[in-house]
Amino acid sequence: MHTESASPVDGPVHVIVLAGDRGEADPLLAGTAVSSKVMLEVGGRPMLAGVLQALAGSVRAGPIHVAGPQAHRQQPLKDLAASLNVNVIWHEPGKSPADSVVRVLEQIDESCPVMLVTGDHALLQSRWVDDFVTRAGAGEGDAAVALVPWERIRQRWPESRRTRFRFSNGEYCGANLFLFASPAGRRMAGIWKRVEQDRKRPWRVVRLLGPGAVLAYLFKRMSLESGFDRLSRRFSLSVRPVILTDPEAAVDVDKPADRELVERILAERAVR
Repeated sequence: MHTESASPVDGPVHVIVLAGDRGEADPLLAGTAVSSKVMLEVGGRPMLAGVLQALAGSVRAGPIHVAGPQAHRQQPLKDLAASLNVNVIWHEPGKSPADSVVRVLEQIDESCPVMLVTGDHALLQSRWVDDFVTRAGAGEGDAAVALVPWERIRQRWPESRRTRFRFSNGEYCGANLFLFASPAGRRMAGIWKRVEQDRKRPWRVVRLLGPGAVLAYLFKRMSLESGFDRLSRRFSLSVRPVILTDPEAAVDVDKPADRELVERILAERAVR
């Protein structure tokens, strides 16, 4: 396992916000005048606004890089960032989300830790960012992934349907927060490129872990810890999960039902 180049992460980190589009076929944009998904309004403001404000309010978020959409469609996003008084470094998107990450990472000094978040994480909170980066960077790992226990989500929204990884000691959903803590950790972006088309099919993603992993996963003989140990050994780096307990951290906007859920949550927040 590679840990030689890893060290605890102190201070603010660079942040990459994925803000690319899925094209005109995106069901979320049907019937709207919005051309970029992250500019779709939830709770009366564009999704990207919530992400940028959360990052601006985080003590662990440093320079903000936004990848996508294409340059000729970026002006509304730039106007939004300016209205929020948030400084952003803009990048053209790659051929896929993972390719976009790889391209932006190439423009950030490899000695700098980098956090990744998606532009449709409309509920993002500064405290989640602070908690995640602080805990993910506290050891000597190369990379970290934020997860939320499925049970926390199910208790809050019994009707919710989300992609989840089912381990022998619990089920977890992704929270769209990743940390590349070391130069070696950046290899996770390249690994993601190999499986991003299967990200909604956890058992296919598990194939990355080598022979026998899929059977161990399907028969629930793989714990969360052993799964990350396998991943770390497979790619000679140290990858670990960071568990967030707030179920809202697992909610992004991928489909119309997600947008409805986020609208409800934001309405609830407004009256607390």
